[in-house]
Amino acid sequence: MEGNPFDFTPEYLENIADAGITKISMGVETFQSDTLKAVKRAKANERLIEKVVCEAQKLGISVNVDLMVGLPQQTSEGCLKDAETIISIGPDQVTLYPYLIIPGVVADPGMSPQSMFSVIESAWNIFKEYGYRRDSIWVFSKSQRIYDSAKDELVCDYFGLGPAAFSTCGNVQIVNPPIEIYLQMIKNEKRLAFYTELDEKAKVWRAFAHELYKLHLDPKVCSELPLSIKMVLQILRTTGYVKGFTVTDKGRYLVHEITKTVVETLPFPLSNPKRIKNYDEYMKSLKINTLNV
Repeated sequence: MEGNPFDFTPEYLENIADAGITKISMGVETFQSDTLKAVKRAKANERLIEKVVCEAQKLGISVNVDLMVGLPQQTSEGCLKDAETIISIGPDQVTLYPYLIIPGVVADPGMSPQSMFSVIESAWNIFKEYGYRRDSIWVFSKSQRIYDSAKDELVCDYFGLGPAAFSTCGNVQIVNPPIEIYLQMIKNEKRLAFYTELDEKAKVWRAFAHELYKLHLDPKVCSELPLSIKMVLQILRTTGYVKGFTVTDKGRYLVHEITKTVVETLPFPLSNPKRIKNYDEYMKSLKINTLNV
């Protein structure tokens, strides 16, 4: 379950634990006041986050905390201070991801993509000193129960609930709209989701992207890839982006940019809106919602 830190009260945590929830994720993003004001977001202070983490862990719930790099008016120093603060609290996992330009986002990032990547790499040096391991390009954890929906969404059937949630079922991919349209649809007693169908070629490319995302490629999966993708893997090895079945320091920036691009273009595969079956309906809803705002 993903939620706002303010919603995870002790009573609420007890209720979701009784319901069988074993992992939660909180979007803290930053502790820096100037940045929070710039994005009009309420500050979740360190004491609140520490309380939620402690209460959840007592109930057997592992906790992921999201931190964001590159928000408006955010500095590299502020990001690294956030990383140190969250380490002192001790969640089971930290997802440190770059500022993403997705539908509905109008603010400009506070730093370049290269700077965002550099901050994430610097934070990784801090995390590993405190016993965290790197499970993927943006995920650092101590727990074996990884909260990483992005990884699962790439390769298997996955059911997501709520605004902007992503689901897959066989060859069909479904993405719920951003929260403004999502709420408007509920108000009008309608439902709207974007959907597309993947062909076999797209599925194998997603499988390869998933292996890169993990930073450690599965030899068995790689052996089953078609020749065209095996050739790409060989080029990555020759150019020093991959060594054996491990993404190198040089290669991590490539994976960072690939992952960022994939997320920013959802739900439009390869940035091609024509692949979305109900794209016209989406644009109409977006226009109506913008006028209402």
